[in-house]
Amino acid sequence: MFKPNLAIIGPNKSINHAVGELLSQELQLHFLEFDLLIEWEENLPIFDIVQDYGSEHFYKLEKKHIRKLDTFDGTLITTSATTIMDEQNALKLSEFCTLILLSSDSSTVLKRMREDQTQHLKSNILARSREFFANINTNIKPLADIFVDTTARSPGIIKDIVIEKMLGEVN
Repeated sequence: MFKPNLAIIGPNKSINHAVGELLSQELQLHFLEFDLLIEWEENLPIFDIVQDYGSEHFYKLEKKHIRKLDTFDGTLITTSATTIMDEQNALKLSEFCTLILLSSDSSTVLKRMREDQTQHLKSNILARSREFFANINTNIKPLADIFVDTTARSPGIIKDIVIEKMLGEVN
Protein backbone atom coordinates (compact mmCIF):
# COMPACT_ATOMS: atom_id res chain seq x y z
CA MET A 1 0.00 0.00 0.00
CA PHE A 2 1.22 3.47 -0.81
CA LYS A 3 1.97 6.22 1.67
CA PRO A 4 0.39 9.71 1.50
CA ASN A 5 3.24 11.11 -0.62
CA LEU A 6 5.58 9.96 -3.36
CA ALA A 7 9.28 10.81 -3.38
CA ILE A 8 11.43 10.51 -6.48
CA ILE A 9 15.08 10.07 -5.64
CA GLY A 10 18.04 9.63 -7.91
CA PRO A 11 21.42 11.02 -8.85
CA ASN A 12 20.15 13.33 -11.60
CA LYS A 13 18.09 16.36 -10.61
CA SER A 14 16.84 17.10 -14.15
CA ILE A 15 15.49 13.58 -14.74
CA ASN A 16 13.93 13.52 -11.26
CA HIS A 17 12.25 16.86 -11.94
CA ALA A 18 10.96 15.95 -15.41
CA VAL A 19 9.57 12.60 -14.26
CA GLY A 20 8.16 14.21 -11.12
CA GLU A 21 6.27 16.85 -13.07
CA LEU A 22 4.80 14.25 -15.42
CA LEU A 23 3.80 11.92 -12.58
CA SER A 24 2.31 14.67 -10.44
CA GLN A 25 0.16 15.82 -13.36
CA GLU A 26 -1.01 12.32 -14.20
CA LEU A 27 -1.71 11.36 -10.58
CA GLN A 28 -3.05 14.81 -9.65
CA LEU A 29 -0.57 15.36 -6.85
CA HIS A 30 1.04 18.57 -5.67
CA PHE A 31 4.62 18.90 -6.90
CA LEU A 32 7.53 19.93 -4.67
CA GLU A 33 11.21 20.07 -5.49
CA PHE A 34 12.97 19.61 -2.16
CA ASP A 35 15.88 21.90 -3.03
CA LEU A 36 13.43 24.72 -3.81
CA LEU A 37 11.82 24.25 -0.40
CA ILE A 38 15.25 24.68 1.20
CA GLU A 39 15.95 27.77 -0.91
CA TRP A 40 12.56 29.25 0.03
CA GLU A 41 12.96 28.54 3.73
CA GLU A 42 16.57 29.73 3.87
CA ASN A 43 15.99 32.65 1.49
CA LEU A 44 19.18 31.76 -0.38
CA PRO A 45 19.92 29.70 -3.53
CA ILE A 46 21.48 26.27 -2.91
CA PHE A 47 24.54 27.27 -4.91
CA ASP A 48 25.13 30.22 -2.56
CA ILE A 49 24.51 28.10 0.54
CA VAL A 50 27.14 25.59 -0.59
CA GLN A 51 29.58 28.25 -1.79
CA ASP A 52 29.27 30.48 1.29
CA TYR A 53 28.80 27.91 4.06
CA GLY A 54 30.04 24.62 2.59
CA SER A 55 28.42 21.35 1.62
CA GLU A 56 28.31 20.10 5.23
CA HIS A 57 26.11 23.04 6.17
CA PHE A 58 23.84 22.25 3.22
CA TYR A 59 23.56 18.60 4.37
CA LYS A 60 22.53 19.85 7.82
CA LEU A 61 19.84 21.98 6.20
CA GLU A 62 18.59 18.94 4.29
CA LYS A 63 18.25 17.08 7.58
CA LYS A 64 16.42 20.03 9.15
CA HIS A 65 13.96 20.44 6.28
CA ILE A 66 13.31 16.74 5.65
CA ARG A 67 11.52 16.67 9.00
CA LYS A 68 9.02 19.24 7.71
CA LEU A 69 7.92 17.02 4.85
CA ASP A 70 5.85 14.77 7.11
CA THR A 71 3.22 17.53 7.23
CA PHE A 72 2.60 17.19 3.48
CA ASP A 73 -0.16 15.02 2.04
CA GLY A 74 -0.86 14.19 -1.60
CA THR A 75 2.50 15.55 -2.72
CA LEU A 76 5.14 14.28 -5.09
CA ILE A 77 8.56 15.33 -3.81
CA THR A 78 11.74 15.20 -5.87
CA THR A 79 15.12 15.09 -4.21
CA SER A 80 18.64 14.09 -5.10
CA ALA A 81 20.21 10.85 -4.00
CA THR A 82 22.60 12.74 -1.75
CA THR A 83 19.65 13.67 0.47
CA ILE A 84 18.96 10.04 1.29
CA MET A 85 22.58 8.93 1.47
CA ASP A 86 22.19 10.13 5.02
CA GLU A 87 20.51 7.14 6.69
CA GLN A 88 18.40 9.29 9.05
CA ASN A 89 17.08 11.32 6.10
CA ALA A 90 16.28 8.15 4.19
CA LEU A 91 14.43 6.56 7.10
CA LYS A 92 12.50 9.75 7.83
CA LEU A 93 11.46 10.17 4.20
CA SER A 94 10.41 6.52 3.96
CA GLU A 95 8.03 6.99 6.91
CA PHE A 96 5.62 9.17 4.92
CA CYS A 97 6.62 8.69 1.27
CA THR A 98 6.51 5.87 -1.20
CA LEU A 99 10.11 5.97 -2.41
CA ILE A 100 10.73 5.78 -6.15
CA LEU A 101 14.41 5.28 -6.97
CA LEU A 102 15.55 6.28 -10.45
CA SER A 103 18.95 5.07 -11.50
CA SER A 104 20.98 3.85 -14.44
CA ASP A 105 24.45 2.58 -15.17
CA SER A 106 27.31 4.64 -13.78
CA SER A 107 28.47 6.05 -17.13
CA THR A 108 24.94 7.34 -17.90
CA VAL A 109 24.61 8.89 -14.45
CA LEU A 110 27.99 10.60 -14.78
CA LYS A 111 27.14 11.86 -18.28
CA ARG A 112 23.79 13.25 -17.10
CA MET A 113 25.38 14.88 -14.07
CA ARG A 114 27.96 16.60 -16.29
CA GLU A 115 25.18 17.86 -18.59
CA ASP A 116 22.92 18.98 -15.74
CA GLN A 117 23.17 22.76 -15.42
CA THR A 118 21.22 22.75 -12.14
CA GLN A 119 23.68 20.70 -10.10
CA HIS A 120 24.69 22.80 -7.12
CA LEU A 121 27.66 20.62 -6.20
CA LYS A 122 29.05 20.39 -9.73
CA SER A 123 32.69 20.48 -8.62
CA ASN A 124 32.16 17.23 -6.78
CA ILE A 125 30.36 15.28 -9.54
CA LEU A 126 32.70 12.31 -9.77
CA ALA A 127 32.87 11.83 -6.00
CA ARG A 128 29.06 12.11 -5.73
CA SER A 129 28.59 9.59 -8.51
CA ARG A 130 30.94 7.12 -6.85
CA GLU A 131 29.27 7.68 -3.48
CA PHE A 132 25.83 7.09 -4.98
CA PHE A 133 26.87 3.78 -6.56
CA ALA A 134 28.70 2.68 -3.41
CA ASN A 135 25.54 3.28 -1.39
CA ILE A 136 22.78 2.30 -3.79
CA ASN A 137 22.62 -1.43 -3.05
CA THR A 138 23.32 -1.24 0.67
CA ASN A 139 21.55 1.92 1.83
CA ILE A 140 19.24 3.26 -0.86
CA LYS A 141 17.74 0.41 -2.89
CA PRO A 142 16.49 -1.57 0.15
CA LEU A 143 14.33 1.42 1.18
CA ALA A 144 12.90 1.99 -2.30
CA ASP A 145 9.34 0.87 -2.89
CA ILE A 146 9.79 1.20 -6.65
CA PHE A 147 13.04 0.97 -8.62
CA VAL A 148 13.34 2.08 -12.27
CA ASP A 149 16.41 1.79 -14.48
CA THR A 150 16.41 5.01 -16.50
CA THR A 151 19.20 4.07 -18.92
CA ALA A 152 18.26 5.21 -22.45
CA ARG A 153 14.71 6.10 -21.36
CA SER A 154 12.87 9.39 -21.69
CA PRO A 155 11.01 10.98 -18.75
CA GLY A 156 7.68 9.98 -20.35
CA ILE A 157 8.69 6.33 -20.60
CA ILE A 158 10.03 6.39 -17.03
CA LYS A 159 6.72 7.88 -15.82
CA ASP A 160 4.80 5.09 -17.57
CA ILE A 161 7.02 2.43 -15.96
CA VAL A 162 6.48 3.95 -12.50
CA ILE A 163 2.70 3.97 -12.98
CA GLU A 164 2.78 0.39 -14.28
CA LYS A 165 4.73 -0.68 -11.18
CA MET A 166 2.32 1.21 -8.91
CA LEU A 167 -0.67 -0.46 -10.55
CA GLY A 168 1.05 -3.81 -10.12
CA GLU A 169 1.20 -3.11 -6.37
CA VAL A 170 -2.51 -2.26 -6.23
CA ASN A 171 -3.72 -5.28 -8.24
